[in-house]
Amino acid sequence: MSHQEPLRVTLVRTGLLALVVGFGAALLQRQPASWPQWTAFALWFTFGGHWVEIFFLNWLGPRLAAARGVQVTARLLTWLGGPAFIGLELLVHAPSQLRAYPRGS
Repeated sequence: MSHQEPLRVTLVRTGLLALVVGFGAALLQRQPASWPQWTAFALWFTFGGHWVEIFFLNWLGPRLAAARGVQVTARLLTWLGGPAFIGLELLVHAPSQLRAYPRGS
């Protein structure tokens, strides 16, 4: 069974959710002008997360054992893999960024 929905529906749902999160984050920081950056950041998770879920439902999940523990573990690893990879990338690139700044600045 293939899980899918029209792209327009996905864009509206994830876009509206990102807008709400973006405005909320900007208001919490008392920096209303920062809403576009926060919205883009939230869209990365809402829209990107949709495609991670589609990948799991249509490709990875059906190829794994049907046991609930296997499915739950795989889903958690799928969702946590993205942020873990980003954290690793930040750690790898941090030393070069730190060397770019002169000492005492």
